[in-house]
Amino acid sequence: MSSPSTTPPVLLTPTLLPLLTHLDIQTLALRTTQSELYTEIEHLSAELQLLHATTTPPIDPQTLAASQNRLALLKKRITNMQGVLKGISDRVGRCENMLAGQTPR
Repeated sequence: MSSPSTTPPVLLTPTLLPLLTHLDIQTLALRTTQSELYTEIEHLSAELQLLHATTTPPIDPQTLAASQNRLALLKKRITNMQGVLKGISDRVGRCENMLAGQTPR
């Protein structure tokens, strides 16, 4: 009987060695790429945190101009409504004065 240490080894080295070398190279490249990806994700996360921390959202000029126009229109409408309310208040005051003069004392 022969012991396991005396059994002649199967010589797969010429076939396996290039394959293992190629896998090692790919594994190292994958680790490098993952490290770069992690760095980019950390950078993006920091940028997003800065953006989230700002109190005022960025406004594009078109949105700002549209908001200014809307505010100007609302201001005109409010001014007109104030005039209408003043007229109504004057009428109510005159009606109250007329009714106060007609009530028996």
